[in-house]
Amino acid sequence: MNVREVSPEDVHRLRMKGRSLDLVDVRTAWEFNDAHVEGARLVPLNRVTPESVLADHPKASGPIYVICRSGHRSTAACQRLQAAGLKEVFSVAGGTLAWERAGLPVVRKVRESLLSRILPESLLRRLGLKVD
Repeated sequence: MNVREVSPEDVHRLRMKGRSLDLVDVRTAWEFNDAHVEGARLVPLNRVTPESVLADHPKASGPIYVICRSGHRSTAACQRLQAAGLKEVFSVAGGTLAWERAGLPVVRKVRESLLSRILPESLLRRLGLKVD
């Protein structure tokens, strides 16, 4: 099954134009919490079904953009969704790695870790890290 890809830059441009996008991250919760695209929602690959993806889909008829770390899991998720009859699904080419390589913003979370204990909160925020 042929999966359509979209570049991270194109997804970012659509978001900057004010488009409401449904961006589904199919990585693990640990990977998602480490860094993810703002506004992405987590549906781990082992839980991807049309029902799980459409449950929180903001626009019942709008496209679904799927992202992972490098593009392999998002392609597998898109194939699964297409096989179930969904037509407007796109894999973000190169995944979160390509997103970051392009210099696009991500959300990083710092949990109770060494960094959050030794660095001031203002510095963590300047580094783009969210503090729980």
